[in-house]
Amino acid sequence: MRRLGLTAQEEKLALGVYFVAISGLQPFPLRLQVQERTEGTTNYLVRKGSKFLPPDITITISPIRDENWTKFAKEPDRKVVFIPEWAVERNGETARLDIKSNQIRRISSERSEGRVVEHWDEVQGAFSCITVDRPFELAQQSRWLTMRQKEEQRKASTIKLPPLSDHELEQWRTVHRLLKKRARVPIFLPEWTQIPIELMCDRDIRAARHVPAYLQTWQTMCLIRSFQTPGADKSEVLHAKFEDLASATLLAKKIFREAGWFPSLQKVFDRIGGDGNRTTLIHPISGKPVVYERSQKQPPISYESLLDWDGV
Repeated sequence: MRRLGLTAQEEKLALGVYFVAISGLQPFPLRLQVQERTEGTTNYLVRKGSKFLPPDITITISPIRDENWTKFAKEPDRKVVFIPEWAVERNGETARLDIKSNQIRRISSERSEGRVVEHWDEVQGAFSCITVDRPFELAQQSRWLTMRQKEEQRKASTIKLPPLSDHELEQWRTVHRLLKKRARVPIFLPEWTQIPIELMCDRDIRAARHVPAYLQTWQTMCLIRSFQTPGADKSEVLHAKFEDLASATLLAKKIFREAGWFPSLQKVFDRIGGDGNRTTLIHPISGKPVVYERSQKQPPISYESLLDWDGV
């Protein structure tokens, strides 16, 4: 990201865009809103992040039916959809977009014989979505994440890095193709998945609306980290682990506002049980090692002899 000429804050924002784009390879992709402080930031980040993706993946659509909408409607799966605006009014007629779950709807209206007639054009598919605004109610915010552009003084970097070459960018596109192939494999969540969800809701029941985004960040990170697991390329399933959840949460807490609702990783690790009281991973942003140790080790299981029972 730095070699694309991005500033410190833009690096994290672009990483969030890239992470959401990778989620688009899975059945229930993430949606992302970038709350701009300066106009054009989201478009800039999408253009920069798209350099790591094959050229036919990212597409910009608007409420106006045009060539891009027709192209997207024919093949919506695994696309990264950028929506600059949700409603347009021209010559007294309005057109707007609406998105819910894996469906996006284009609604146009026209006045005919003294009444307003609406025309719907629906597209169903698994695609990630990036936008500047969300013109709908909280109840419809399934799998949505938010990033906020903060005030930043742009400073010239003291370390001069060479720009990414075409060959290096093509390597990243190859990575995307490998991820796309790996994403065909189902991801199984562990039996203890209910524990972090309960921790979220016990803290505040309003956190429940962020559970879909929480689970999808976990699965997306599992997909990315699966290349670190020997033999995963030959496996028919992927098994999400605590380390995948930890990496996803650590990344999310640095980038996405909704991560404030995510439960404490230490509390999750203390309760999941299993073998081992310690695990180590690399922070996905800082690159530094992160260690989790159980603060209270589970007492060993003891068995009483039946021969010592008073009834014998």
